[in-house]
Amino acid sequence: MKPSPAPRQLSFQARVERISPTMEYFAFTVPLKTSQALGTRGPVPVSARLNDRVTFLVSLAPIGGGRHWLRLNAKARLAAGIKEGDLVRVQITVLDQATLPADLTDALRAAGVLDKFKAMSVGTQNFLIKKMDAAAKPETRAKRINEAVDVARQRKK
Repeated sequence: MKPSPAPRQLSFQARVERISPTMEYFAFTVPLKTSQALGTRGPVPVSARLNDRVTFLVSLAPIGGGRHWLRLNAKARLAAGIKEGDLVRVQITVLDQATLPADLTDALRAAGVLDKFKAMSVGTQNFLIKKMDAAAKPETRAKRINEAVDVARQRKK
């Protein structure tokens, strides 16, 4: 049976856990019920909001047994004012697809690789789009669009 599509928004409470004994790496273990509602055991790109204060992009990482965790970057942790052991309200919005700018879509279509680009992970798509959107000059944007086309062209079927 095919899993149902991932819900757009989910929320849960979790304690901030240290995931490295020697470094400042923290995460939340996503409750099993929430992981199961995602409909996948693989990585899931999300927008996460902590205690209705701080929002950031992250991918839920699989940790086995159908479970995921949400890695907490230092910037978000400090902005939210949370520390190890704190109970935090976490709201996630599943990012099921990147929004393709028209100029990128046109270039991908012209090269015959639009489907290959769309088959890449959402994280990879978003990385390439953000890199392209960060260009200050039109010629830099065009160069980065060509790079995205090349990445899609190199993707195996």
